[in-house]
Amino acid sequence: MKRNEIRKLSNSELEKKLGEIQRELMVVRTKKSSGANPDNPGKVKPMRRDIARILTEQNRRTIETK
Repeated sequence: MKRNEIRKLSNSELEKKLGEIQRELMVVRTKKSSGANPDNPGKVKPMRRDIARILTEQNRRTIETK
């Protein structure tokens, strides 16, 4: 996800998207640790970055409201 896309989402949509990405990342990591090949191992890094972008945006919004 791009930063502009994340900024357009509401707080509830950000929470939902964050949960989806975290669950997806957990599935990929579980497959990797169990010895199975993940469907797309190249997705891990972008997923981690998307999580960081969402958390950063949430933090920015909480600081703005104070």
